[in-house]
Amino acid sequence: MHSASPERDPDAPAADPRRLPRITDLGQLRLLSRIVDQVGEGVAVADNDARIVYANAEFARMHRFDLADLQARRFMGSDFYTDEDWAGPVQTLMRDALQTGIGRCEVSRRRTDGTTFTAAVTLSTLRDDAGDLVGRVLCVRDVTERCEALAQLLSNERRLADAQAIARLGSWEWDLVTDKLSLSEQLFIILDLPCDEEPTYQAFLLRVHPDDRSSVQEAVSAAMATREPFEVTYRVTTGHGERIVHARGDVVADADGAPALMRGTAQDVTEAKVAEASLREANARLAELATRDQLTGLTNRALFSDRLDQALALGRRGRRNVAVLFVDIDRFKTVNDSLGHHCGDEVLVEVARRIVGALRSSDTVARLGGDEFAVLLGGSSTPEEAAGAAERVLLALRPPFLGAGIEFFVGASIGVALWPEDCSSKEQLLQHADVAMYRAKGAGGNRFEMFQPAMTVAAHERLKLEADLRRAVDGDELFLRYHPQVNLATGQVIGVEALVRWANPVRGEVLPSTFIPLAEETALIVPIGRWVLTHACRQAARWRAELDTPLCMAVNVSPLQLAQPDFVSDVIEALEETGLPADALELEVTESILIDEAGSAIQTLRALRQLGVGLAIDDFGTGYSSLASLRRFLVDRVKLDMSLIAELGKGDDSAREGSGALVAAAINLAHALGLETVAEGISHTRQVETLNRFGCEQGQGFYWTEPLLASELPTWLVQGRPDRRER
Repeated sequence: MHSASPERDPDAPAADPRRLPRITDLGQLRLLSRIVDQVGEGVAVADNDARIVYANAEFARMHRFDLADLQARRFMGSDFYTDEDWAGPVQTLMRDALQTGIGRCEVSRRRTDGTTFTAAVTLSTLRDDAGDLVGRVLCVRDVTERCEALAQLLSNERRLADAQAIARLGSWEWDLVTDKLSLSEQLFIILDLPCDEEPTYQAFLLRVHPDDRSSVQEAVSAAMATREPFEVTYRVTTGHGERIVHARGDVVADADGAPALMRGTAQDVTEAKVAEASLREANARLAELATRDQLTGLTNRALFSDRLDQALALGRRGRRNVAVLFVDIDRFKTVNDSLGHHCGDEVLVEVARRIVGALRSSDTVARLGGDEFAVLLGGSSTPEEAAGAAERVLLALRPPFLGAGIEFFVGASIGVALWPEDCSSKEQLLQHADVAMYRAKGAGGNRFEMFQPAMTVAAHERLKLEADLRRAVDGDELFLRYHPQVNLATGQVIGVEALVRWANPVRGEVLPSTFIPLAEETALIVPIGRWVLTHACRQAARWRAELDTPLCMAVNVSPLQLAQPDFVSDVIEALEETGLPADALELEVTESILIDEAGSAIQTLRALRQLGVGLAIDDFGTGYSSLASLRRFLVDRVKLDMSLIAELGKGDDSAREGSGALVAAAINLAHALGLETVAEGISHTRQVETLNRFGCEQGQGFYWTEPLLASELPTWLVQGRPDRRER
């Protein structure tokens, strides 16, 4: 292009007036190139056939061409455009240039090294004086960085819009001079404003809930007056319901310092506020769960302890007494076992209601667990006032309760202790109230006891007795005595009842009335009962092998044992291990377990009957047995309680005649149900004669002998019961 000769060749053909004339003067060409290179864009000139006749250095650099290689290339070819852009924008570019003289577009341009760049292309047409097309001028500007920056900006805006949509966050700007309010797209959505309308501050206020408008206006006015940022939360009424919005704003002042503009953000926080409210409710519920008994709604142990701490602190400052009552429901276990846990829960709820009703609103009533309640009397309490509160509680529990269609009564054992009269610390106060409560229960229940120092000695003794009993279970201190059972008509010994005894190395032989209730209370009766069952079966099997008289072995079973899921397995194991036939074993149970006919104990009794084990109801006439259950569960015998036999046959006055009538009625009832009767506690001949007359089949008692050791029984049988004597 720069080598053209300035002189015209005389042999060259004449120039076509429609073709772009070449610049032949070398000086002019150089001058033109310098001028065009200063433009800062790539410039190329093409003839009427779109062949490049001139290009500046920038054009060559952009496309990675040498200037010499551009000569005669068609600027419309694939050397310069991608296939995608050639089909669309380039065709439009050419059409616009032909129609209007100039065309513009942005396209991807191809380089010789295979890379591309984004180019802003301007195509102009060159025409001669007659208006005929003689060439084209192509200006190309590299706008790759601008396009990438714009694309990045658009991407950022999209991400920002997406983030605002996710966060339900919008931006706003309010021109205080024109009242024009500019809102982001998300804010139009939040406020539910028409997108095709230009909003104003007043239009915005109409969306704000009427109860919140004044707070919004006050926040805006304060910001204008102080030039300080503001925050305000308000509700907006939309077509989709009520929403909660939290707005922030700043004031922009003009050159004179006057407020000219306000701008900020607004966020839809409805879900967050709802979640916050739910969290507050959940925390309140957790606090309630942490401080309230879920069954009765009373204060629980933790809150009771906290309130007791406060009461003691006030007592120390004001020198006031603090009184605590421990309340334990009498016979609740019997109710729970007999009528079921659901009925037991209803009793606890009713007990709680009655205790609260018997006390003042300033008193704190708590359920400590199970059937144990505690009362903290409000204010300063004298011993007389504490005793009066205990009496009111006992009185409130006196009316009958109703459960499972049965009317029954429960009482309470109450222990009362005062600080600082009875103790010097919180722990001692609670311990002394507990000790007094156990003293009340040990005295028969349905009463209250004021703590006395001597009670701690008894409490310590009880703890030591429990420890000794636990060691006795694991050692060799337990043994059995056997009380013969006699056929009243023939005098023949037909069986024995196994009775557990405890010989302590220090205490000597401990009375059953001392350790059996303790064993029941501490659940030690379960391992003790298992030991008794195994040893009694083993002794019965040995006697059946050694003696001519086959004896039936009777073993007492606690309701707690029957409640064990493996009790039937324990019986089977004892029979198999000792070889004792099932019909040679009789288990004696209390009649109270028959009340709950759907209970696990009843299911256990059915399983025992299927094994062939005999069943007897012990202490008959003192409990709540269901007569229908006696027949349904195939009980073999009932044992008349010794309290019914004690007055029998001692005389003829009306009181004793009443006792005789009661015994006769019990025997007749058992016979009507097809059951045999055994009378316990027989001590003299007149009782034997009277029971024979009533039709009682069997008896046992000191009339024949005291309970014997296993080694003594064979001798007693052979010698014709030498220990028989009047009692």
